[in-house]
Amino acid sequence: MYTFHLEAVVPEATTAKHPDPQMVKVLKEVKEAGMHAGIALKPKTPAETLFPYIEDGLVDQVHTEHVCALKIELGFCLLAVEAHT
Repeated sequence: MYTFHLEAVVPEATTAKHPDPQMVKVLKEVKEAGMHAGIALKPKTPAETLFPYIEDGLVDQVHTEHVCALKIELGFCLLAVEAHT
């Protein structure tokens, strides 16, 4: 399993109805390497941005097998831990 951030590949993630060519390229490369592809999503990115990559009937069956929806923005988790120690 190789999980990557959607926002790292498509910084201006939109709720487009068609897959982004760069995302399709990354998903294909992960699968060609013999791994399952997973997409991580930051909290403020709309969930609809994932729809082109999880629906059936995609180009060459390029889709994700795993979605990781983050609950907090990266880098903020230690602030809460440090405040309570």
